[in-house]
Amino acid sequence: MGAVANCPYESDQGKTIHYFFLDKEPKIFDEALLDSLRADSERYILIERVFYLYAPEGIGRSKLVDKMGKALPGVTMTARNLNTINKLVEMVGEG
Repeated sequence: MGAVANCPYESDQGKTIHYFFLDKEPKIFDEALLDSLRADSERYILIERVFYLYAPEGIGRSKLVDKMGKALPGVTMTARNLNTINKLVEMVGEG
């Protein structure tokens, strides 16, 4: 549950916060590339092996999301929004 505790963003709309879980810590993290693509409303941070993205306008058209593979080369990742994370935490807590 460390990924949940480490999330620096808060929102009552769970579809605006996204967790990208990385298979390993990246050797390269091209923040300059991401900053050049980031919409004014988007915020991000990498904490250990989780890339957190606050995207209040959604990620469907996000240029930042589209180029994340170039900013984090050699890393495999999977993403879930906060709604899904909350549901998974709830399911684990029921066990």
